[in-house]
Amino acid sequence: MKVLPAMLQRPSLEARPFRKPSPVFIIGSVRSGTTLLRSVLNSGGELAIPPESFVLPEVITKFKNYCYLPWSDLVKLIIGEFVSDPFWHSDWNMDVSPCYERMIALPESERSLASIIESIYKEYSLQNYGEERRWGDKTPYNCVALPSLLNTFPDAQFVHIVRDGRDAVSSAIRAGIYDDIEEAARRWEKDVRACRDLGLQLPDEAFLEIKYEHFVTYPDSKIKELCNFLGVTYSYKMQEYYKSPGDIRVSYREAHKNLNKPISGNSIGSWKRRLSKGQVRALEKLVGSTLRELGYFESEQAAEK
Repeated sequence: MKVLPAMLQRPSLEARPFRKPSPVFIIGSVRSGTTLLRSVLNSGGELAIPPESFVLPEVITKFKNYCYLPWSDLVKLIIGEFVSDPFWHSDWNMDVSPCYERMIALPESERSLASIIESIYKEYSLQNYGEERRWGDKTPYNCVALPSLLNTFPDAQFVHIVRDGRDAVSSAIRAGIYDDIEEAARRWEKDVRACRDLGLQLPDEAFLEIKYEHFVTYPDSKIKELCNFLGVTYSYKMQEYYKSPGDIRVSYREAHKNLNKPISGNSIGSWKRRLSKGQVRALEKLVGSTLRELGYFESEQAAEK
């Protein structure tokens, strides 16, 4: 196993013993398939991955900045960050009071930022699935703070799903996440680079990269590969996630309406009809080296032969 650089080693306040089951973080740029992976994994019945949280980077920073506060105040601060998120009440569907009570009573030797976060995610599992499952997260925004996330959860497993930047960018613009091609392209590249840099620091058992195009083209084999990596049981129900309750599919999101259907590769190459020639030229000029590194130009050339 590779030794983490000093910047990734946790301060003693956040230390906790290594233990399983570890959390699972689905990472990747926006509109790259993170929600699809969440739906698939939740449908298997062993994982509980909530909708996006948007707060983990800020939570980690605040904990470090205010670690001098009494433990009860730290617990209130961290839980309050989750509850104050605009999507919390509509998406998470849970009462956080059990988390607060549990954390206040926690022995001093077990107190850490990780324990607070874990309590919230486990309570989500209990309240939404009726049981305590292995927990995870799938927020693309986490790409801005991956070293800190690893620092907080050094035993975590990371699944990076990467998609052709042209498809991801065109989808993000269509969904209204970005208005500008340049901004969306640079964000995609920055996220991809951050995820791949993380992968270079981790052993194979802690990091898996999956191409969106492979996942939707060969779902059966790719889901089995994913299950094998995570150590969870494969179930065909994972391919039929669209038959599961709405929370798993996040069916209330217009941008995720395709999650009401079986896995399909129909969106591969959609950038060709959504982007103008000028937009494609601008995008490829900005992030062409990363697209080439990922093999997307080569796959096009092979398809043309």
